[in-house]
Amino acid sequence: MKTARGFTLIEIMVALTVIGFAVVYLVQLFSANLRTVGTSQDYMEAMTRAEAVMREITERDKIDETSWQEETDQGYRVAVSVSEAEKERTEDLPVKLLRIEMTFSWETARKKKSLILRSLKAVDRIDNRNSVEQKS
Repeated sequence: MKTARGFTLIEIMVALTVIGFAVVYLVQLFSANLRTVGTSQDYMEAMTRAEAVMREITERDKIDETSWQEETDQGYRVAVSVSEAEKERTEDLPVKLLRIEMTFSWETARKKKSLILRSLKAVDRIDNRNSVEQKS
């Protein structure tokens, strides 16, 4: 007499449970990767736009020590501060060093995100003493 070979109901249930856990884990892993890719795309787009704004500021012929805020058409908030850097070390030079700091922020579904870009630019120092002496 031959005995029938096959899987028992308990073996099938255990196998399905293991496969179920594996599928759930893979779906969660895939979902996390998609969120990470989406976040990365948000930061890359914001960084590209922020670099363009910073380039526009640093390429201006005249930059004054000031600060301002604005909002772009795409919903980004830009806060810029321009101040003199290393004043003690550059006061005898014909140029002054300006520190430009820009905070570029935006909101996603539930979070506020921001980037801070900093740059330095050397500009001609306006010396009022020389212009007064030349007029006399």
